[in-house]
Amino acid sequence: MKKTLFISILSCLLITLISCQNEKPNVQQKVLGGKHILRKFNVKTTTTTSSSGSFFLVVGGYSSSTREECMVRFYFLNYKGEYQLMEKYLTDVNIKIDSTVKQPYAKFYWTPRLRYDVSEYNSMYNYDVTRVVIYCKDEDFQPEININDLK
Repeated sequence: MKKTLFISILSCLLITLISCQNEKPNVQQKVLGGKHILRKFNVKTTTTTSSSGSFFLVVGGYSSSTREECMVRFYFLNYKGEYQLMEKYLTDVNIKIDSTVKQPYAKFYWTPRLRYDVSEYNSMYNYDVTRVVIYCKDEDFQPEININDLK
């Protein structure tokens, strides 16, 4: 009798834990999954220069560094039906040319998390998304050719 009661309680706990774990990725699927229609898209390159120096009497040192970052900025239609701005590094964004696309859209790839609060839904776009693939026609993403490089 005690053994059967223990097994039934243990199985109920196990089923509850499994069902709760399966619910959490569905929140990410709801927010991040599917196609997200694009509104605007551009690549912004910023250059940051920093320098420092120190001197003591006649001896001193000076150093300078320059860092260049390429960021992709775009607006997309989120799960609430509102357009939201996302900014990702250029290395995290891929472009897929597809002639059957009617309107450019983005798909997100993310790392799963186990716990979410309702207030964290918008932070999923910033912290959970690891890669973005943008689907568009060839006309929407024309190559830039520098005439000085051609021979």
